[in-house]
Amino acid sequence: MEMMQLDLIARVCGTPTPAVWPSVIKLPLWHTLKAKKTYRRRLREDFTFLPPAALDLLDKMLELDPEKRITAADALKSAWLRNIEPER
Repeated sequence: MEMMQLDLIARVCGTPTPAVWPSVIKLPLWHTLKAKKTYRRRLREDFTFLPPAALDLLDKMLELDPEKRITAADALKSAWLRNIEPER
């Protein structure tokens, strides 16, 4: 089941490789995972129906490399969420 989930993530976000996520090789069992196919990131192509600000935020939230991924605090400041008032 996990391999199917990893494959689905790779199809949208691209296959994790050291080129896009240098520390991926430090993950436990990294060397035991063999992708059947290498996928390029196609998130922006698959979600063209989203408004640009929403797509920008989604792209940043689904960044494979955690070092490059947007933080929750920065996501709340994004153009897409800027005018939303949190429930009190």
